Amino acid sequence: MLFQNVKDVAFVGDAFVKGPIRAVVLSFHGLNFSAQKLVPDLDEAELAAHGALCIFPYYGPWSWMNGESRRLVDEIVERAYTEFALSDEIPLFIRGGSMGGYSALVYALNSRRRPKAVACNCPVTDPELHLTERPDLPRTFLLAYGLGERPFEELLIENSPLRQAERMPKVPYFIVHGTVDPAVNKQAHSDRFVERMRELGHEMHYAEAEGMGHCAFVDYAVYRQYQDFIIDRI
Repeated sequence: MLFQNVKDVAFVGDAFVKGPIRAVVLSFHGLNFSAQKLVPDLDEAELAAHGALCIFPYYGPWSWMNGESRRLVDEIVERAYTEFALSDEIPLFIRGGSMGGYSALVYALNSRRRPKAVACNCPVTDPELHLTERPDLPRTFLLAYGLGERPFEELLIENSPLRQAERMPKVPYFIVHGTVDPAVNKQAHSDRFVERMRELGHEMHYAEAEGMGHCAFVDYAVYRQYQDFIIDRI
């Protein structure tokens, strides 16, 4: 790999961890995010207070967790376990919202290191449908999946959490989705995905957040469920 250490390609919150590192938490960003972080957000700060090493990978604003992004994140994770001398017994958690929620699911499906649990906020679960839902989306999926040697449609199916539910790892999942989300349709994405995962016997925790839009919590009780899903497992 081209990078020398994990902080070259990710925000790593080791300075904010209280006590020994007890877990690694990957936080995946949404579409169009291109900034670099200097400090954790409030979610990550709380997780760090419980011993979580929070890592925020810089994998690109239009990546949709394609093969290149997955390989980068795999390398980030392995470098982090090595650089911080972490035992393989330290659990890995994955979380994210919107494209980050999709990324969390796709990464869990393909990751080198098996996650302990996955938490998603308003995730995209059907990329074939989603690229038709807004005029800004086709170009982003084209960049992520359409410029390689394999057929675009084949890669969308291969990287569809809904289509690949049978292959998802058997770990606990927490999905929260707002009932008035204007960006990612709840009924078309989370409702269908949760139903299919439950049919297959996966452990699914689903919070249907009344009055919530896209990823922005309006009910503190729902927010606590989302945070505590990981905190309780650290």
